Amino acid sequence: MMTENQAELAEQLELALAEASRAPRIEKPRRPKRQGARKRPRNQPWQVESVLKRFSACGRCIYFLLSYQSMAGAEVLATAVANSNDEWLQLPWIDQMPTLVEKSYGLSIDLGDDYVEAICPLCQRPFVYNAATEEFAADFQMVV
Repeated sequence: MMTENQAELAEQLELALAEASRAPRIEKPRRPKRQGARKRPRNQPWQVESVLKRFSACGRCIYFLLSYQSMAGAEVLATAVANSNDEWLQLPWIDQMPTLVEKSYGLSIDLGDDYVEAICPLCQRPFVYNAATEEFAADFQMVV
């Protein structure tokens, strides 16, 4: 049961709400959408430092890449980075690669394997091993 004052207050609130709904709403000012600029233009080749930064988020991947650099040489890695496309880093095969992959990712690559595709257990970065054929040398590819 409502008292007279409550009924009167309810009528006033209803009128105020009805008037408020008729009044035009003012749009809240919004910031313009940020147009993300690419950090690296599409046609510009990768730099070794920027690739190492991208791999540094995962302990296994950075261990693999730095170990590869120390075994194959900084020049080999720099050449592979310069020749890579926007998505895949193609590393030339070295003799210590099966041991390095096993220590880094826990995956053993046997001599009889023609093709191995796997992902890093920590960061889910895919990598692919292609065995040597008559046309191509063996290589190891990773997503940049």
